Amino acid sequence: MLKKAQISGGKAAALIAIVALIIILYIALLPEEQRQELLYGENYSVNETVEKGEEVLLLSHPGSLEYLEKDKIEHTIPALSLYTQTEGVIFKKIDSVHVSRWLLGGKSQEINFSIGDLKNTDNVILGYSVEEGDGRLIITLNGKEILNKEVRTAQPLELSKEYLKEGSNVLKFSASRPGLLGSNSYTIENVQVTGDVTDVSGQTASAVFLVSASEKSHMDYVRLKFVPYCEIGDVGKLSVDINGNNIFSGKPDYCDSPLPAIEFSPSNIYSDENTLTFSTTEGNYVIDNIRVESHLREYVNPVYYFNLNKEQLDDAQDKTRDLVLKIKFSDNIAYKAAKIIVNSKTLYIDGKDQTYEFDINDYVIKGNNAITIEPSITLDIVDLSVKFE
Repeated sequence: MLKKAQISGGKAAALIAIVALIIILYIALLPEEQRQELLYGENYSVNETVEKGEEVLLLSHPGSLEYLEKDKIEHTIPALSLYTQTEGVIFKKIDSVHVSRWLLGGKSQEINFSIGDLKNTDNVILGYSVEEGDGRLIITLNGKEILNKEVRTAQPLELSKEYLKEGSNVLKFSASRPGLLGSNSYTIENVQVTGDVTDVSGQTASAVFLVSASEKSHMDYVRLKFVPYCEIGDVGKLSVDINGNNIFSGKPDYCDSPLPAIEFSPSNIYSDENTLTFSTTEGNYVIDNIRVESHLREYVNPVYYFNLNKEQLDDAQDKTRDLVLKIKFSDNIAYKAAKIIVNSKTLYIDGKDQTYEFDINDYVIKGNNAITIEPSITLDIVDLSVKFE
């Protein structure tokens, strides 16, 4: 048994050695760029390094490097008004109606009127006066009987919302059937249908603000602040939407003072136009001091690495060859400003040139060297290179 265990252990050790050898060979055969990334981590992923001994030590294409002056960007929005307005409306007015009924026939009359917004229409009243009448006066609304009695002194008649329709409605006037030899008739004057209609178009108000791509990409969280001016007992629920997503709904506990800041996710914000909408179910609001605050994450400036062996470092220190850092921009029109930190020493860019070159012989060390770009304005860098000339 001991002998078998020793044999098994030997085979396992041999297998481990073979696997290790394969891994070493695999790493050795990798291209320099991939081998550096594997050995030193993701910071090498932004660089295009070449094998030792070549003149070019670093070639990278940074692209757009953003500059964020503040850790918070504030969007100020003008005051918005929310209101509801109720007005008395005459839906129909007729000078007179005459109806009659006898044993074998009769004459009735229909009055058509229209209600455009039944949901926001209340207190619909039929008003009329009786000039003369015999028998019972019968009135129906959309086929539903609402009056059937003798009327001498007419009283306003409320038309139930249950029987009303949005759109066309029909009132029918007729007299009751008489006895064998008589007739019944009514002459009605000053017929009108009135109601209270609430205009809700002012219950919603919106404003648009713009967010740049840079601001959007660095948002950590967003806050909305505002002051609602209102009469607390006369207003209904207040709702706030951003791009159609509700971020607040409720009746304020108080008016004329700032509400607590409403914090919401940057996922509700677009990189372009954004629409902020306030709405209420009742009453009047003035929404003032409206501010949308973007709180930004700290921007981490990119770092670019290159490697110097002892021979290359000696050439740089002895100035046998010039070690040049070259930065090329996309144009020679826009103003450029930045700090270029090579290891711990700082160089400066300040101007409109398309290309800037720096001698960095005295700035380098053996092994890994780091270049950090700290822009003072958003930059568009085409190439960043380090090479011996």
